[in-house]
Amino acid sequence: MTVSQASSLPEHLCKLLAASPKANPRMVIFGNYGNGNLGDEAILSAILATLRYRASVTVMSRRPDRVNALHAIPSANALSVAGVRSLLRADIVAIGGGGIFGNNMALLPRLLPLLALVLRMLGKSIVFVAIGAYTTTPGWIKPLLRVLARTSAMTTVRDAESAQVLGANSIVVPDPGMSIVATPASEVAGYLADLGVPVDATLLAVSLKPAADPRVDIRQKKVATAAIEHWLRAEPSGAVVLLCLSERGDHGHGMGRSDRTLADEVRHGLGDDPRVHLVEADVTPWLMKGVIARCAVVVAHRLHAQMFAVDEGRPLLGMSWERKSDAFLDEMGLPRIDLSRNSRFDVTGWLGAHTSASSTVALVDD
Repeated sequence: MTVSQASSLPEHLCKLLAASPKANPRMVIFGNYGNGNLGDEAILSAILATLRYRASVTVMSRRPDRVNALHAIPSANALSVAGVRSLLRADIVAIGGGGIFGNNMALLPRLLPLLALVLRMLGKSIVFVAIGAYTTTPGWIKPLLRVLARTSAMTTVRDAESAQVLGANSIVVPDPGMSIVATPASEVAGYLADLGVPVDATLLAVSLKPAADPRVDIRQKKVATAAIEHWLRAEPSGAVVLLCLSERGDHGHGMGRSDRTLADEVRHGLGDDPRVHLVEADVTPWLMKGVIARCAVVVAHRLHAQMFAVDEGRPLLGMSWERKSDAFLDEMGLPRIDLSRNSRFDVTGWLGAHTSASSTVALVDD
């Protein structure tokens, strides 16, 4: 197995297109796009920054109207006439980026490797673009991914664990969504002012996401509550922004249990303190990154909230119960709270570099 490291996705995309016999090849991209997840939209934005003037791109999505509105790029539903036509006319079919092959996959991502095999038999070039695939990926999907990767014109993955899963010729590149350019500070200040955040506030950012196991939700809310209570007590001008990076909950929750749901539960538990503000998922990924850049400290469960914090140089305490966040936080050498088990973590002790008091939070189920 050959695993390459330390290279950039734009570099490999440019090499791929330069090797194409066509000057402007038709490319179809599959990913979790148009579904209200700011991390995935950040990934697509970064990919399109390289492809936009080098290939004729169509993005597959269940909500092509959203993709077109946010990214100004053609988009189609894969099950529509336009989607089928785009696939049949495509020279290159790109899978990714992002963790579409993680645990608790939806039906369509489970079928994507089979579709890719069919498309390859039809003469399409199949490539992987900064994808995440982990030990928790369903067992029967991993062999199919490895078969595709062996003959792929380009196999780029976003971490070492994904390289081990895909095997041959995997190239590890940074997650492209991590390095998008944040909205300018002046525009972020105007947005936060509209939310009622004081201009001189010392901000703590907290990002939550619903898990498949309700015990994990209890634990992350305990962490969030402890961090917020400490911050508001210790910082004279302290305020908090609860970040919603997705309008839909993963693991089949959908709109019924989302980042907003957990944020509201934490806010209500704190007595709806007016110093605690909500940043909803209807903003752009660039604005969300700008908000994180404005904050002094970040406590985050969503992977791209973690990535945005690291890229903006903000102190980060990560929460994790999925391999994708484990892999990122371990690679960065950052502290993390393992939400998959009962444990004890000195949350406010970690905040001590920025505030005064300290206490230990027990992540024991109620």
